[in-house]
Amino acid sequence: MKGICVDPSQSALLEENKEYFIFPNGATAFYVSKFNRKGAHFGCFQADRFEVIAEDSTVEKAANEPPDKVDSITFEKTGEQPPIENMELQLSIFDIEPEETGEKNSGYILVQALIPEDLISPVHCTSSPKSKAFKKVQQQWGDYGRSIQNQYKCSWAEATKILEKHRDNQQPISLSIHPGSDFRPEVK
Repeated sequence: MKGICVDPSQSALLEENKEYFIFPNGATAFYVSKFNRKGAHFGCFQADRFEVIAEDSTVEKAANEPPDKVDSITFEKTGEQPPIENMELQLSIFDIEPEETGEKNSGYILVQALIPEDLISPVHCTSSPKSKAFKKVQQQWGDYGRSIQNQYKCSWAEATKILEKHRDNQQPISLSIHPGSDFRPEVK
């Protein structure tokens, strides 16, 4: 959808009478973007700050298409997307969840592992932040944390709590690892 900002009050990000791409977030708010992609939003604002000017389904669908495909794909009035085999795969730094296919963690490698007892948070690392030792600690902590986030669909804070609990109790934990990742924990 597209909308014009009618009330930029108390926001340094919005400009009055400027056109933005807007994506619903519940009944009373919009994610707002300068680009036709929800993942590129710069904030979430009350819906009453905007006047909706375009609710065309092609605008919403185009937001999910690679830029070079938007002009070449004609969307039918039925609202159906073209067959997936006719589309190129676009990866984005904003896509953090696997594609919805009905299967939990589709395409991810599922393993049971023990978190090493000596794994520490970079916050607790005494090495210099520029040292190789610190970078290794940071990499390992991040790999385990992301794998827990992928499996449990939780925030980073929740993932680190789960990580610490399983590390301290030496209990096996299910991890979902992206197949493109080099991370391979010790499998139990």
